[in-house]
Amino acid sequence: MSNMAAASGMVYFFLPYTAISLLIYYVALRRKRSSDTKAGKSREVLVVTAHPDDECMFFAPTILQLVQEANTKLNLLCLSTGNYYNHGEVRTKELIASCFTLGLQDAENINVLNDERLKDGQEEEWDTDVIGHHVLQSVKKHNINMIVTFDASGVSGHKNHIACYTAVRNMVESGKLKKGTKLYFLQSVSIWRKYLIFLDIPFSILLSRHMFLTPPWNMWKSQRAMFAHASQLTWYRLLYIIFSRYMTVNGYHKKSVH
Repeated sequence: MSNMAAASGMVYFFLPYTAISLLIYYVALRRKRSSDTKAGKSREVLVVTAHPDDECMFFAPTILQLVQEANTKLNLLCLSTGNYYNHGEVRTKELIASCFTLGLQDAENINVLNDERLKDGQEEEWDTDVIGHHVLQSVKKHNINMIVTFDASGVSGHKNHIACYTAVRNMVESGKLKKGTKLYFLQSVSIWRKYLIFLDIPFSILLSRHMFLTPPWNMWKSQRAMFAHASQLTWYRLLYIIFSRYMTVNGYHKKSVH
């Protein structure tokens, strides 16, 4: 009986919480759409990732929203070809296909590096000065005034992800970025929140002032973008597509260069 009571209690909790989460999701989308219609300053955005598939596994809600904003031009800098298993050429093509699915359809705005100093691998220590050099080149080329990348925990704790954050932080501290540049660092969350899908949105709203949301009618684009990375579709990535909140919501730490 105690097990049945516990199961019944979970149902009584889960169903109302799901309904509340869906309501909050709907309200947040309405507010986001309303704010997007307001005229704003032109944004030249650079999304800095470490590997092909980062753009859809972690940043899909951000990219899907930004490519639809009339006053925003989006650029992607991927710091490696993901050549750990010697599939770099294949993964580069998959990245471009993924970006096209997400709406970033100008190949001129997609830059995938093949720098021997930035080898793919969890144990590889990337030189943040090398990363900073490549980021600065993109910043100057595209007149970037907003940079989006990982935070200090790198979402999954991957050293290459963390190096992206460290490099951008070092650029700020050394005065290499122009004043007024906006920095968005993708918030890492606990393993429990990471796989809550849209159910994490109430937590995100409480704990993050800066969010990007994928509306239900665009969810299939996030999934199709991930399926473009056919060489990476292991069983656990299929589960990730279904359950990861990063396919639905991105929360950010925001900073500005002063």
